[in-house]
Amino acid sequence: MTVQQAYTLLIVDPLGIKTSELPSATELTLYSATLQASGGTPPYTWTAAGLPSGLLLGNDGLLSGTPDIGTAGLHTVFVTVTDAAEASVSVSLDLWVDPAPIPAGDVNGDRVVDTTDVVLILAARGQPAVGPEDPRDLDRDGKITALDARKCVLLFTPR
Repeated sequence: MTVQQAYTLLIVDPLGIKTSELPSATELTLYSATLQASGGTPPYTWTAAGLPSGLLLGNDGLLSGTPDIGTAGLHTVFVTVTDAAEASVSVSLDLWVDPAPIPAGDVNGDRVVDTTDVVLILAARGQPAVGPEDPRDLDRDGKITALDARKCVLLFTPR
């Protein structure tokens, strides 16, 4: 006696991560990048380790957020994608975070324009600017004056 049975064989490409590099980010600037997978059995779920603070990776592969101050530099991010069949694959991706630009009027470099900056400008009143990029010389006239302090007040960082 011979018994026959029909089977359907589904061949699935192996699961992989197509994203090979991440665009750079900047502190205090909104960031967004979508990671892509291939093969396996969708839907995919994503996780990451080593992200700079302020960034999150959603289950859908969307890496987004705003990198915090102090996160500038190179971050090695370990990314894992898992498919519906519970297969998973991981890669490491480099993410470069540029420092936030220093706003005009920020004399002490804390990326906030506030009364401390005005006090530093007023303390230098009457002195020549130290080069063309002296942050205390807001009107770029080559000397530190009360006018520079007034301009600084107009640039205060909202809170």
